[in-house]
Amino acid sequence: MHVLRPSAGVAPVLLVLGLLVAGGPVQASPATSRAPAVAQAAHVGQPCAPGEGVTVVIDYGDLAATVDDPIAVSCAPGAQASGLTALTNSGNPYMFHPRFPGFVCSINGVGDPSTCLSPGWTYWRGVPDGEWTYSSSGAGATTPGVDTVEGWRYQTSGTTNLPPAVGPSVPIVFDDVAGTTFQADIEWLVAAGITTGYDNGDGTVSFRGSQAVLREQMAAFLYRFEHDGANPPSSAPSATFSDARTNTFTKHIAWLAGEGVTTGYPDGTFRPSAPVLREQMAAFLYRLAGEPDFTPPATSPFADVPTTSTFYREITWLAEQRVTTGYREANGATTFRGAQPVLREQMAAFLNRFDELPSER
Repeated sequence: MHVLRPSAGVAPVLLVLGLLVAGGPVQASPATSRAPAVAQAAHVGQPCAPGEGVTVVIDYGDLAATVDDPIAVSCAPGAQASGLTALTNSGNPYMFHPRFPGFVCSINGVGDPSTCLSPGWTYWRGVPDGEWTYSSSGAGATTPGVDTVEGWRYQTSGTTNLPPAVGPSVPIVFDDVAGTTFQADIEWLVAAGITTGYDNGDGTVSFRGSQAVLREQMAAFLYRFEHDGANPPSSAPSATFSDARTNTFTKHIAWLAGEGVTTGYPDGTFRPSAPVLREQMAAFLYRLAGEPDFTPPATSPFADVPTTSTFYREITWLAEQRVTTGYREANGATTFRGAQPVLREQMAAFLNRFDELPSER
């Protein structure tokens, strides 16, 4: 699994929107405004592995509502002859302005080729663990090397160019995720900056999807989910729970309590190392969503969740939103198994689905 982390601390650059060349148009044949045929990308949906090629990030920006995924990440194998070649070889077809060949106006069919000079697509470059830099050369004049990152973002307003919302970073490769049921959800979780997994100390990194989510981990997951993958600043307060004041995730836990997502236990503890039960997870997500107005069904959708259950409203709300579908048992019954710990791979799926709710967009 490979990941690009959210862009942070990038200084804005004042340039004319839509002009992808600060020093003049990119070189292109004046006879055509269409890009070459799309080549086979090494990866579509994830960055390059180290030494594999050039990672290309497409941030649809102000036109994100017109596509299924607001940010597309893919890999062009090997070094690239130009930024335009990187687009083509990463599986991202583009078109130039019909009257001004060299100005990229449409990527993957997004953007109007006839009215794109300003605003429009902006072109950025970066290296792993670095920051985005607005390109001073046109995309046809650059020569992206292996392990570099190319970025594009579309803007329809404003006077300050914004870089892609995810920035260059060292890829994370999990050794226990490929081929698993929740692979796509786990890849999303990492790409969102919500988890980095476990360092095994031997050069490998694992996600450990079949392990339970601990309460301290849940605090970290939910904080990063709500803050675009960032962790709390050093100035953030520590938790006041008696057993969480010096915890590694004390600031995440303090935020969780401050938001009313958790109240801890009556004895004043948070119990950071205890597993999160599935019914508790439902309560956390319901509260994180702002406790939306919801009338629980008169008949429970789950055979093991009576209408008198403490978390009946929260669990049925989660089911109503299709964040959970529960378990289909051998006897045909559908259960929720609220008293079981929520697994890390399950939490990846729950958060991915939760992120798609209208209230979270």
